[in-house]
Amino acid sequence: MKSVLKPVFLLLFITLLLSGLTTITNTPPELPQNPGSGSHESNFTESYNETTLKVDEIPPIMVKSRGYIPQEPASPLSPVTASILPVADLASNVTVGSVPLSVKFTDRSSNATSISWDVNGDGIEDSSSSEFVYVYNSAGTYNVSINATNPNGSDTKTIVDHISVSISEVGLSISIEKFTNGQDADTGTGPIIPVGSEVNWTYMVTNTGTIALTSVNVTDDIEGHIGSIDTLAVGETQTLFKTGVSTEGQYSNIGYASAESDTDELNMYSEEAILDSDPSHYYGSSSESLVVVADFITNVSSGVPPFSVKFTDLSQNAISISWDVNGDGVEDSNASEFVYVYNTPGTYDVSLTATNSNGADVKFDTVISYFSEEIPEFPTIALPVLSVLGVMFLLQRRK
Repeated sequence: MKSVLKPVFLLLFITLLLSGLTTITNTPPELPQNPGSGSHESNFTESYNETTLKVDEIPPIMVKSRGYIPQEPASPLSPVTASILPVADLASNVTVGSVPLSVKFTDRSSNATSISWDVNGDGIEDSSSSEFVYVYNSAGTYNVSINATNPNGSDTKTIVDHISVSISEVGLSISIEKFTNGQDADTGTGPIIPVGSEVNWTYMVTNTGTIALTSVNVTDDIEGHIGSIDTLAVGETQTLFKTGVSTEGQYSNIGYASAESDTDELNMYSEEAILDSDPSHYYGSSSESLVVVADFITNVSSGVPPFSVKFTDLSQNAISISWDVNGDGVEDSNASEFVYVYNTPGTYDVSLTATNSNGADVKFDTVISYFSEEIPEFPTIALPVLSVLGVMFLLQRRK
């Protein structure tokens, strides 16, 4: 015990002795008035105010050397103010195209507080937005300029012949789509409509060219004149309608759209005529000759058993229906909509028979029920195996 206490007491004694000899003072020692020649002595003493320094504040430093006290330098943290000038820059999504050409311009300027665009070279501001779309409706090449400004000055960037607009080779073009009772029935039989019922034809006319169309005329080879459109702008669609009465049997008619273009600015399409057509059909049926058409849909067509399939009847003019959805020749349902559950794997023939007084029609399809052959992923197999091996290892170690 004594051998331990002696070094401890000796260490405490030395510590107290050193503390008594050390003096902390804020007063700098006097420098010698006349240091020896050929030498330069400096004494740097940091002197702090009694108040607490603020964050980032640099304490003043007093330096005495040969009686010279320099002025306190400016803080290195003092901000440096400089004039920042704007730099104009721009971008566009396209530079070449045919009329009408839409171009999106985007400001890429730096240090700007305001901008001004001239995108057609006429010296007049077209926008002051940072992003906008401009439509060129005339062929030609165009200079694009952007002026960027801030309180310190301005800068302008001009791209000569930046946008090139041409007349498209498409020129004049028109399209017509004809519908009968809402169906685009280009081929027979089309919708089945009872004799004497209302038939509604729709004629959708679109300018698919690059020149505005005038004197658009819509006609039907059976129904005659449908209507006229004074002007049809590029990309514009207008819809006309015609109503009639269903007649018995297969009916077909053709819609026509014709148009002209007066004179475009380059005199390329002067008084040129264009034409498009689209056929349409329907079947007019009387009560004695009403045709039945079997049809249905399912929500799914395959799955892993047990899985459910919903069957929905879409037959036309049917008085009664009969479902066989497992291919055994026995009716499974006569409802317009029902759900059947497949519990056994296999490929099943599905049939729907639709009937009315004039006959019957059958539609066939298949449903596939199969077992999953998925192999478990690596973690699914590996983790249990590794767990067992780990337990066995720990038990072995304990032994």
